[in-house]
Amino acid sequence: KGSYYGFSTEDKGKGVKWTARLGSITYASPIVAQGKILIGGNNSYARDERHRGDRGLLLCFNEADGKYLWQLMVPKLKSVRYGDWHRCGISSSPVVEDSKVYVTTNRCEVLCLDINGLADGNAGPYKDEGKHMAAPGQEAFKALKTDADIIWRLDMKADPIGAVPHNATNCSILLDGDLLYVSTANGVGWTHREVTNPKAPSIIVVNKKTGKLVAVDNANIGPDIFHGQWSSPSLGKVGDTRQIFFGAGDGLCY
Repeated sequence: KGSYYGFSTEDKGKGVKWTARLGSITYASPIVAQGKILIGGNNSYARDERHRGDRGLLLCFNEADGKYLWQLMVPKLKSVRYGDWHRCGISSSPVVEDSKVYVTTNRCEVLCLDINGLADGNAGPYKDEGKHMAAPGQEAFKALKTDADIIWRLDMKADPIGAVPHNATNCSILLDGDLLYVSTANGVGWTHREVTNPKAPSIIVVNKKTGKLVAVDNANIGPDIFHGQWSSPSLGKVGDTRQIFFGAGDGLCY
């Protein structure tokens, strides 16, 4: 039957202001910002008849009354076997600053979105929202006002990063000033016997304004990854030194 924001399907009585139907699985946490609620999930409850079947989904609702505003629809990552597990959907909790939403998708991407969707026009410079909704080889869809507005996109599978995710890409991005710290989700291959690309970084740093790669870690985590990497980076201060902490796929904390 699907789940509802904050409550089960049975809890619709006294004290419940509104409910909104989600998918069958929701690993992401809801984020409340700018009068909106953002939450990732899957497409088992399809709001758009053009998109049927397993997909990654980021939904945006109005905080005051639960009105559905827009959605980011992302096809399954089929080029990496076991890289996008069944019905996991978008399991990243987005981070919001002003009108910008930063999120990792089930296709191992980092996206910057306009929190208002396409309802107020296409902010750009990215203009291929219709193509982004389509699976490889599929004709591009017509982008509607209820679709997400992608401002920029970074594919972590492509060079020079070359990450090969295992099971899920679910990093909740760390925002610090003009920088985004992101786990690449690099992991083992479908046989579980070896890391497909041990040279790929585990943490990358991205310019929040442009989506350009700024830096990668030099911890050489790749060769020793046990399975996958599903931790998110965090920021702390030790003495007078600000540090980024990351629980890596080799069992160590950096």
